[in-house]
Amino acid sequence: MLIAVDIGNSNIGFGLFPDPLRSASLIVRKAHSHPARTSGFYKKIIAQMIKETLAENMPPSISAIVASVVPARNTLMNKALSSYCKKRPL
Repeated sequence: MLIAVDIGNSNIGFGLFPDPLRSASLIVRKAHSHPARTSGFYKKIIAQMIKETLAENMPPSISAIVASVVPARNTLMNKALSSYCKKRPL
């Protein structure tokens, strides 16, 4: 499973690829960049996306990649993603 996050000036885009090597399926969500939110807010968005995708248990491996033009949001997003990923997002 791969979580891709695009942190922009106006919006933050979340993309969830349940099985990136075998399927092109994708779940997408967006959130406004302003006002600033907590890592818990972003964690809820990610959790809902995963819940919609999986009927049962969490997959053994979740990776994340983040693209950002707003460095002030990076720490919050990395904190939210760390709940699901065993390693730091790329």
